[in-house]
Amino acid sequence: MTGRQPRRSPIDCRLTVYGDVFERMHRRLLQSRAEEGGKLLGYQQHASTHIDNSNARVELTIEDYIDSGPNLGHSEVHIMPDGDYQEKLFRVIERLEPRIDHVGTWHSHHSNGLETLSKGDIDGYFESVNSPNYNLDYFVAYLVKKLNRTSIDGDFYLFVRGENDFSRLPQRAITIVRGRSTLSDFLEAAEGLSSQRQLTGYRSDVRAQLTRLPVAGRQSAPSALTQSSHNAQESSGLIEDREWFNVHFPDAEIRRGILSGKLSWKWSVGFGNQTYKIRCMYEDRDKLVLEATNATGKIVKHLDLSFNNERHGAIMSFIDTLTLPQVGHADNPTSGNS
Repeated sequence: MTGRQPRRSPIDCRLTVYGDVFERMHRRLLQSRAEEGGKLLGYQQHASTHIDNSNARVELTIEDYIDSGPNLGHSEVHIMPDGDYQEKLFRVIERLEPRIDHVGTWHSHHSNGLETLSKGDIDGYFESVNSPNYNLDYFVAYLVKKLNRTSIDGDFYLFVRGENDFSRLPQRAITIVRGRSTLSDFLEAAEGLSSQRQLTGYRSDVRAQLTRLPVAGRQSAPSALTQSSHNAQESSGLIEDREWFNVHFPDAEIRRGILSGKLSWKWSVGFGNQTYKIRCMYEDRDKLVLEATNATGKIVKHLDLSFNNERHGAIMSFIDTLTLPQVGHADNPTSGNS
């Protein structure tokens, strides 16, 4: 890397990061051979400053991120986010969660093997933290250096308004907690649309395009994102499902289909020598689709059920029936051919 190198900072920075942030980054990077990135969202919990920043202390929390948008430009060696999309989406988020701030950025070098920030990265981050439009005095940059099958590896850097140097945060300064932002469903849905480049005409009416996206944990949204009572019920149902799956099937993971854009819970169950992969997909706001496949990928059981208060019991009954002897040869008409 050419240009400035990170130095030890006199500022005691403590960073808390929701684990779901890394998981979402990991899912994104597994789908790409180019640089990826986004704007980090969170808030400043505490800051005490002193002359020349000696003995200063700041505590920041990162909850989620805004993706790079449908019109980003990127390759194996560069990324140029869709700034107009990110700005408009952030303005919507401000109305949903006023406490949330833009606290920094992340991007990856997994596609090129460079394990340090480039000169362009560094210059850009100094420009961002010193911008009058940036709310905080501290700017966090996360660089993903390596992508593994199950995880990512990277470094956090701290940039400070008015300072000429930047620092790499030590591991002891970073705490990863189990958590998921109330905006996660909304932001993941937006990213799904971005990936499909379906925000047609978003430059003139991004908010209208985003009104259809779920906002988890909120019973209502501001006028810019007015939701029907059914949408609020749907978001509440997703939260109930997450809590239920955490108790009964803690290994279950929720994913959004790249092509369909639909959310699905996926997990495995084993009975004796047989293991089944289970998928529970949100077909639409009123319907769930359950499927069980065996080790060969054959669908051995299929069930459509209503998205109502009885769905959890129906899922358990569906799993219980997999223990019956006839499961191995009782395909129903919707399960496919032998």
